[in-house]
Amino acid sequence: MTITLSPPARPRASWLLDVFLSLRDAGLPLGIDEYRLALRALQAGFGLPDAAALRRLLSALWIKDVEEQRVFDLHFDRVMGSGTAADAAASDTGESAGQSPPVESTRRSLPGLEDLGTSAPATAAEIPAAIDDEVQAARAVLSAVTTAGEPRPTGPTSDYVPVTKRQMKQSWRSFRHAARSGPMVELDVEATVRLVGDTGVLVEPVKVARRVNLARLLVLVDDGGSMVPFRGIADRLIETARRGGRFGQSGVFYFHNCPGVHLYTDSHRQWAVPFDEAIAPWVSDRTGVLFFSDGGAARGGRSLERFGETVSSLTRLRQRIDRIAWINPMPKERWRGTTAADIATQVAMFELSRGGFRDAVLSLRGRVNPR
Repeated sequence: MTITLSPPARPRASWLLDVFLSLRDAGLPLGIDEYRLALRALQAGFGLPDAAALRRLLSALWIKDVEEQRVFDLHFDRVMGSGTAADAAASDTGESAGQSPPVESTRRSLPGLEDLGTSAPATAAEIPAAIDDEVQAARAVLSAVTTAGEPRPTGPTSDYVPVTKRQMKQSWRSFRHAARSGPMVELDVEATVRLVGDTGVLVEPVKVARRVNLARLLVLVDDGGSMVPFRGIADRLIETARRGGRFGQSGVFYFHNCPGVHLYTDSHRQWAVPFDEAIAPWVSDRTGVLFFSDGGAARGGRSLERFGETVSSLTRLRQRIDRIAWINPMPKERWRGTTAADIATQVAMFELSRGGFRDAVLSLRGRVNPR
């Protein structure tokens, strides 16, 4: 006897919102537009009637690269049930073999649609027609995790995404210091033509090294205290720099409130390195230093001690590295009347937005004049 397993019944379309929110929590750049697009595709009859079909639909609509696909598979299986991956594989195998696999072995009824039975696929009529209502429900859930565009004060979160991973990677790629390095593997057409013109014979073409990005990035991250809600953003910034920046070298150190006598190699600030010793290997005209800190704007008020120590660190840093930028996760209007506004007079400071992030990276290239 074959037993068909079905997840517990839930309100119709709640499974789609569950998948959507789970992927957002994992850091995928999904918004209301992507949610509405999936609803309309389901209403049109795509992604039906089983979880394997839904997986293929959402993957095609929402996923852009291999990294996102891995995250999607993990969270889709977690929400829809552990058997969906096997179902998808079985479905793909059956299709590739030109055979239709038994319905009982591969079909998993979508939650909320169990009443349709297993003998006939779900049709567009069974998918909620009131797309606007579903979108409003999604908006209500998303509004619960953010207030006035500010992060939840309860701890780290990936819901606050003023800059997506893709946008960060695009900005990082503009930070370049191109030079030829490595083995001679590329054909130098002009030099080869000149050689033939001078000698009248081509013995061997002239080759040159590939042009590579030798830019170096050092990120100094403020961690702890008022920066706890932004820990997820800091991790995203570091991850995209390492994976998408294609730099010659990248590194990160941590500090609390202001970089003082020591910097730390870990976010828990357990392994300290003297400031000058930490900076020494990065001294180069190809290096850019990016600070990530609220500069006191989150709690408000001015601290002469914090300002003085920060200026001292910036002075020591500038004696060795020219290109320095500062990204502040707090909106620009929140800097007024705080230590952040004072620090912004000493270094090029940008708010954490798509435009601000882009300008910060351009500043590291010397394209934007410091304040």
